[in-house]
Parts: sequence; structure tokens; C-alpha cells
Amino acid sequence: LTQSLALELADRGIRVNAIAPGMARTAENVSSSGADAQYVELDDITQAVLRLAASGPGAVTGQIVPVEGRG
Repeated sequence: LTQSLALELADRGIRVNAIAPGMARTAENVSSSGADAQYVELDDITQAVLRLAASGPGAVTGQIVPVEGRG
């Protein structure tokens, strides 16, 4: 869907990308998950969105950007 929309909207100067985050750290899931759980910090997701938004016109489009967890 991301790539299809990027191709369809490119002639209008619209870029389409997707962020694919892992499990975000919250108070609820930290208390119920094991010690080896991998979390994505909300700031990491924010930074990925800001990086895509600031990359300039036409720089990146049709991509799925994974934001993966860390210990």
C-alpha cells in the first residue's frame, strides 16, 4: 500500500512512507513482560517521523521504516 500510494501521488509532489515500530515501552507492558523484552522508546518513533518529514521534497518515498526495540 505504501509503495502503491507513493507511485500514485508522486506527480502531485506527495511523499508516502510508513513507520513500522516494534512494541513501545509503557508502564503497563513493562510490568507484565519479561526482563528480556525488547521495547521501542516513543522518542525513537518520533525521531524517525521527524527525519522523514525533514528529508526534503522527493528525498524518500514509498518506504517502510522499521523502528526496532532495544533492551
